Amino acid sequence: MADALSRQLALLADRLAPYRQELLGGGMLALSALALLNLLGLSDGLLPAALGEAMSALFGWGAIPVMLGVGVLGGLLSAQLFREEPATLPLEGIVGAELAAAAALAVLHLLAGGSDPLALARAH
Repeated sequence: MADALSRQLALLADRLAPYRQELLGGGMLALSALALLNLLGLSDGLLPAALGEAMSALFGWGAIPVMLGVGVLGGLLSAQLFREEPATLPLEGIVGAELAAAAALAVLHLLAGGSDPLALARAH
């Protein structure tokens, strides 16, 4: 029984192998959508709440832009099947956008004011 099941799973994995990138992109897009639902206050379900709370704990105010970026990247990965040649993402642009987002987050934190910046960070 277990041997037949493992053969069926191996056969399924072989059939899905050409679509690995698209499946990964679809998963990233779905997870980012679930997290964004909670971060924007549109859902309080178990999975969206867990994802939203984890992203808020990791990124604070930057959780929404990070999840939007993950969703865009997932969408680009999913769309690769419909292109004749794969689009290359420039590493410099990605790193630059991440650094700009981190700097904007720091500036927003400083503009919020308050006597104790660490207390402001922990308030969320």
